[in-house]
Amino acid sequence: MVDKKLNFDNLLICNDSIFFPLYEERLNDIANMINEYDIFGLSDNHELNYHFQSYFVNFGKRILKSSSFYE
Repeated sequence: MVDKKLNFDNLLICNDSIFFPLYEERLNDIANMINEYDIFGLSDNHELNYHFQSYFVNFGKRILKSSSFYE
């Protein structure tokens, strides 16, 4: 996928078609939660196997430094 590991604190993947106006307090809550977890998604799903929905998912620095992320 990538020749070199990404040198970022976070990688946020967001489908902009779902990004809608939120109350500022709620947006701040989401921003704080992103920084608390190695991986964060706005919603999850148990269909087939447990997984985060892919329209809004954030990978933290520890994930981005892992060689497994790039395999």
